[in-house]
Amino acid sequence: MVIDYIENIVQLLATITALLMCLFRYISRNARGWIYGTIIFLSSLLSCYYWTSFFLITGGTPDISNLFSYIGWDVAFAFLLVLVIHVKTKEERRYFNPLMLLPVPLNIWQLTLYLPYGGVVNSIYQVAVMTAVACFSIQSLLWYLKKKNEGARRPYVAGAALLYAICEFGMWTCSCFYSPGPELYYVFSLLNSGVYLLLVLALAGTYHSPQLRSRSRMDRKYQIILKASYFASIIVCCAGGVLLGIWLKKTLAEGVAELTPGSELNKIIPVVLFLISMFMAAFAIVIIFIVTFSEKVSENNRLREARLIAERSSDAKTDFLANMSHEIRTPINAVLGMNEMILRESGRVRGASDPEELRRGIEDISGYAAGIRSAGGSLLSIINDVLDFSKIDAGMMEINESEYSLGSLLCGIDSMMGFRAREKGLGFRIEADPSLPDRLRGDEVRVRQVLTNLLNNAIKYTKEGSVSLAVSREPRDGPEADSTVFLRFTVKDTGIGIRREDMEKLFQKFQRVDLEQNSSVEGTGLGLAITYCLLDMMGGTIDVDSEYGKGSVFTVTIPQEAVSEEPIGNYLDRPAGRSAGAPGEPAGNAEPFTAPDARILIVDDTRMNLAVLSGLLKKTGVTTDTASSGAEAAGMCRSRKYDLILMDQRMPQMSGTEAMRYIRAQQTGANRDTPFVCLTADAVAGARERYLAEGFADYLSKPVTGSALEQVLIKHLPKDKIIKCEAEQPRERPEEKEKEEEFGFLRNYGADPDRGLMYCQGDAGIYRTLLLEYAGDAEAKTGELERCLSEGNWKEYAVHVHAIKSTSKMIGAGILAEEAAELEAAADEGNAGYIMNEHGNIISRCLRLADAITGALGTDTRDQDGDGGEILEFMPEGGPADG
Repeated sequence: MVIDYIENIVQLLATITALLMCLFRYISRNARGWIYGTIIFLSSLLSCYYWTSFFLITGGTPDISNLFSYIGWDVAFAFLLVLVIHVKTKEERRYFNPLMLLPVPLNIWQLTLYLPYGGVVNSIYQVAVMTAVACFSIQSLLWYLKKKNEGARRPYVAGAALLYAICEFGMWTCSCFYSPGPELYYVFSLLNSGVYLLLVLALAGTYHSPQLRSRSRMDRKYQIILKASYFASIIVCCAGGVLLGIWLKKTLAEGVAELTPGSELNKIIPVVLFLISMFMAAFAIVIIFIVTFSEKVSENNRLREARLIAERSSDAKTDFLANMSHEIRTPINAVLGMNEMILRESGRVRGASDPEELRRGIEDISGYAAGIRSAGGSLLSIINDVLDFSKIDAGMMEINESEYSLGSLLCGIDSMMGFRAREKGLGFRIEADPSLPDRLRGDEVRVRQVLTNLLNNAIKYTKEGSVSLAVSREPRDGPEADSTVFLRFTVKDTGIGIRREDMEKLFQKFQRVDLEQNSSVEGTGLGLAITYCLLDMMGGTIDVDSEYGKGSVFTVTIPQEAVSEEPIGNYLDRPAGRSAGAPGEPAGNAEPFTAPDARILIVDDTRMNLAVLSGLLKKTGVTTDTASSGAEAAGMCRSRKYDLILMDQRMPQMSGTEAMRYIRAQQTGANRDTPFVCLTADAVAGARERYLAEGFADYLSKPVTGSALEQVLIKHLPKDKIIKCEAEQPRERPEEKEKEEEFGFLRNYGADPDRGLMYCQGDAGIYRTLLLEYAGDAEAKTGELERCLSEGNWKEYAVHVHAIKSTSKMIGAGILAEEAAELEAAADEGNAGYIMNEHGNIISRCLRLADAITGALGTDTRDQDGDGGEILEFMPEGGPADG
């Protein structure tokens, strides 16, 4: 008798614990699988609580023909089957293996035993559903054994569900025998209680993967209230129901002379217990509804906010057009007017016979041409400001941090701004604290843009006197003071100054102050607004001190990470523009090196990316192997040791993160401790930290520059395999005219060959190879996009359009890359409407560019079959081709 109490109480506690864990996870995570888990254990609780409380109150078991006894378990079995099917992939559901039918004959035999005890309909239903659970669970296990080398998800739920079915069939079978049935029945029952908790852990393991992970948007305070409310209600109901049943039994016994277990009055107790069970179920369903409803409300709010943002964006565009119309038309009118004057003067000079008249005419034409150049420069400046602010306004401006040289940055600014100041007859100087660290980490481009905007303004609004830039360190206290340098840039001019009442609108868009005084100064009123936004994105500040009529002082503070304490010294001693990380130049203070004994693996699903990375590494002597998928890389890593693995992140079937984890999990693999470097075109803010948290040793954003790649090799290759070399003498580069003649046709198709050559370290040979690879793969890649579009497979569509984005960017086709990025984002969001509208444009652009490349450069003779499927292997000169 004691074992009966223990068995019932343990099963009830296990059911309640599993229910609370599933419900609480659903409140926090809002994933569909947790709903199924909640319903499974909630339904089990209906029967389990009824059965256990009835036993505790009456000392006996309920009538097995009573509907109350089994309805909860019957529903739980059905939803267990739904859960097992839900976590399968489409391919897994279609998979068939005869072994998955193994439970069928065993359970038919079990049904013949159990049929006389559990009721005909109920027994057939329970055995049929649990047999299906066992069959589908075995199907998942067999599928995993077949596909585990390809990165198939572990079948946690299927394993737990199979154990659940085994325990249930064990309990049913043991209940049909007198000996040793009862003893084994209790064993299976206690095991079944443990499987409840195992099923919860299986769900947690399944929804821990990035593909299925989600998070509720409900406020954390309300989540805690819901969890506490249900926990309190289930404790009160369970304890209160038992106490109420005992009281009813006692009251009925006192009021009735003879109260037999089968009497009509005694049947009140099961009804009361069932109603309490239904209340616990109803309360849980209400909580599920609240969470689901709150998610819908949150989604509607987000859509409403998005609509308001779109409306504000539309209004901003209207304001933008109104404000820009004058600024853009002014230089255009100047260009048209000057051009008209040139045409007139050309006609007059053409018929002139007097040399003096001819000379004056040419001078006039030269003056008009200079006016066109000035107006064109103003128009270009306006357009650049507008584009930058549009990016900021749309949230598309990003801060991309890399290592750079402060001295080189200042040297370039001194050269450019000094020339403009001297053109206007102004004095110009830069004073930098020589103790400042030279090697910094930050966004050099944006720092340069901030300083250029401020100095441009100072020069524009200063008629006489001087403009100066002072650079110093702002002292700060705190834990980050050791590694962070707070740079203080002070721009001082002797210009017209700013009125006090104009200070408030100084950093507002489209605002220009003191137009009466500055009507002759061209500008959009966007420069300082852009500067303010960029400083805010970099965590910097800006202050203004001005006296009207005497000049202004702009003080900017920008936090930057100090890479080393090597002082800047006299920055004028270095050549301008040689900042760290500039494409084609060595990064940081790294010396030239070779590593002929080192071997690395490059993994990328795009043939062109493999070509450029291998080409950039040729001069280092490193032996490179290539793989076109995560599965292929895993096979290569099983038997060969690599010093470094460069892993593309976004690939079909298996992502870079999944491939890295699979390779490291190989029990007999040779690369469990090999450093992995993530290659990705997702160079958004926080991407580096996210990939490092996944387990990558480093991160490179595409297009990868040679300097950045070499810096990663120096950092992660074994030190004993790196051989330092003497700095190479500057090689004579091909003439720009020759490059323009060969690659200039690309400009007609929206591609910039200068940018593409920059990513190839100026090597025309590598660039030509990339263009031919791009043209050769274009038809195959666009064909894959067409297939994914016809199938509505947006996940694969995003992967293939991502490849077009990265390769287009690498050859300098920036517009095409941006369109591909927008399609990739739409595919990630499942925005089919946008994809349908824009798909044709990117296909035609890509194929037109490929046809132009083929027409101008011919075809790649190395790939005679033209299928684009082969992966090029690049071996360093003198290196053996090892398998």
